[in-house]
Amino acid sequence: MFNVGIVSVTNHNFGSILQTFALQTAVKKMGFNPQIVNYKESKIAKIKRFQKPEYAVSRLKVIYKQIIMNFVNSKRKKLLAERANVFGKFIEKNLAFSKLCTNKEDLMDLTKDFDVVLLGSDQVWHPMNLLMDFFTLTFVPDSTRKGAYAPSFGVSNIPNHYKRKYKKYIERINFVSSREMTGVKLIKDLTGRDAPMVCDPTLLLTAKDWELYLSNIVDFKEKYIFCYFIGDNPNQRQLAKEYAHKYNCKIVALLHIDEYIASDEGYADYTPYNVGPSEFLYLIKHAECVMTDSFHASVFSLQFHKEFYTFNRFENGKGNSTSSRIDSLLETVELQNRKVINGAKLDMLSDEKIDYCHVDNLLLKFRETSLEYLKSIFS
Repeated sequence: MFNVGIVSVTNHNFGSILQTFALQTAVKKMGFNPQIVNYKESKIAKIKRFQKPEYAVSRLKVIYKQIIMNFVNSKRKKLLAERANVFGKFIEKNLAFSKLCTNKEDLMDLTKDFDVVLLGSDQVWHPMNLLMDFFTLTFVPDSTRKGAYAPSFGVSNIPNHYKRKYKKYIERINFVSSREMTGVKLIKDLTGRDAPMVCDPTLLLTAKDWELYLSNIVDFKEKYIFCYFIGDNPNQRQLAKEYAHKYNCKIVALLHIDEYIASDEGYADYTPYNVGPSEFLYLIKHAECVMTDSFHASVFSLQFHKEFYTFNRFENGKGNSTSSRIDSLLETVELQNRKVINGAKLDMLSDEKIDYCHVDNLLLKFRETSLEYLKSIFS
């Protein structure tokens, strides 16, 4: 059996888990034996990373958000634990992991079991992840084939002091691609290589594939719009309320995804917390409309033929990691009119129904070329 080690993201994030699962499933459908590399960085290694000022600032921001979530908003603590529990059950049931590795030596030893090591996807090449030295594949020997399927940098520009490191580890990878045009341009700038733009792993599977994993634990009988906002933009919640009122719908929303957000409070009619990846998919599939600032919520809106609107997560000029990949996605399916600018009013939203016959044809071509590229890594 041809063994494939998948190096990917497995934190409790809807998009991250679903894209990891999708890549594993796509590889399995090709007749190979995939295992997700189970790596848990040691506490000492994490402490050493704090010596880098950029990483220290980044992590302290995350820790601060967690403190706010757990203590200032303590009434939500049990609910968030409920969400984590549902996530854990999905991961345990659906992801196939390797033995646990806790250091570089463990990882090097593990690669002896693999014919190919496949990196993908999500923001694995973000500069802060570079310091972890895991998504770089430096632990994989030169003799083992390495492929990077649809990685994202999460930024539009690489700091100059990181460019040599990026060039060094990317040049060791035999097959390199990206899931958005900014990534393609960065790879070209860093290494001179022409990398293809391929679809996110979640698009390698069809809607019929995904329907096998829906969970109706959160089943709402009334018409609803589904809101999945990660960023802190109160005007987006207000626009959702106006839209729901206009079309006589309730609002179902997932709250406080990455941090406590005050504007999440009070705008939705239903706010379930017993929602993992399967329930997330169910809520999108059965919604009248989806409003989101999430790349993957946009992907599944396309998969399930939903009317949807995708907002900028950040205020203009304050962030572009999400915008870049969403822009590439919407350009691919020719739905740029579904991107909502910050400060938009209700009458500015396009009310033209999406032509899903056209969208499906574009996605089919994109999926087919991406699958061919993925197969080429193993050929």
